[in-house]
Amino acid sequence: MEILREHARWVQDDELCFGVLFSRDVGGVHGVEGRLERAFMEVELQGVWRRRVERSDAERVVVVGGMHGDERMGAAVIQELQDATHAIWEASDPVHVDVVLGNPMALEVSSRGTSSGRDLNRMFGPETVAEGESFESLRARELRTLVEGAARLIDLHQTHCDTPPLAVVSDTPAHLQLVARLGLEIAVVGTDRVYGACMIADLINRLGGIGITVETGRAETPEAFTNGRDVVQRFLTLDSSPLESLKPVRVLELAEAVPCPGPGLRFRKALGNTSRLKAGEVWAEWEGGELVAPRDVVVLLPHDDVAPGRACALFATDRGLFHPEASR
Repeated sequence: MEILREHARWVQDDELCFGVLFSRDVGGVHGVEGRLERAFMEVELQGVWRRRVERSDAERVVVVGGMHGDERMGAAVIQELQDATHAIWEASDPVHVDVVLGNPMALEVSSRGTSSGRDLNRMFGPETVAEGESFESLRARELRTLVEGAARLIDLHQTHCDTPPLAVVSDTPAHLQLVARLGLEIAVVGTDRVYGACMIADLINRLGGIGITVETGRAETPEAFTNGRDVVQRFLTLDSSPLESLKPVRVLELAEAVPCPGPGLRFRKALGNTSRLKAGEVWAEWEGGELVAPRDVVVLLPHDDVAPGRACALFATDRGLFHPEASR
């Protein structure tokens, strides 16, 4: 997949206007006229495209992909959305849309982050500014400003284990209703217990909007791309069906991170996102012994190739089904 470079690329039709918006160290654009020039002047950020509609009361929503450079299927969805003739825009709700490549520099090198080692999606906590002068710190400050005032935000991610498409959201009826309207069947809540409320979706929540993170599938798989494209289409054409007609959502509440106890860690069976363990089940072994499930748990983000002390899995509790119609 080719990630767009820093060059001007504009497309226009009767309703849509997109442009690659340069970072500060790139010069101006020439040969651009009319509304394209005005659109370019709105922001000066690399990897941001904008759609504006002719409605003064229109909400603004944000679609983010490629926050981590080794999760490229979200970036592929963003790249596809740059086409103003894409069918998704024919059906889109009358909303302003910002389409964002989260971390263009990490995408260029296909790594989670740049050489700074900072995780961009852990830099949107309650503190006013992300400290430092790394690319991720600068980008976090830029994106904080960009998303202010947005009503909704969706952030596309992929995992490095097998996973069904699922949402990571705050534990509120409004967020879980949005999960149902997006056609997702699983929602993970309580991630702030492990990571803190520091993801870009958390920032939108604090600003009064609704933020949702979606794991679309395993990284580098066609399914991850297709799931991402489909969920964005539903996000931009929100189902207004009565709550009674929406499918229930299974809610998994994150309880704890399990640190790798030492060298030689190996899972006893294949584990992926939403795998289940029974209380007392031996699920992993290492040079110093075995790991036993303390209770019935749902496994999230299992990795047996991590350094001692790093999380090798997250344990969640199955809280049952959320019925949208019962949450009014």
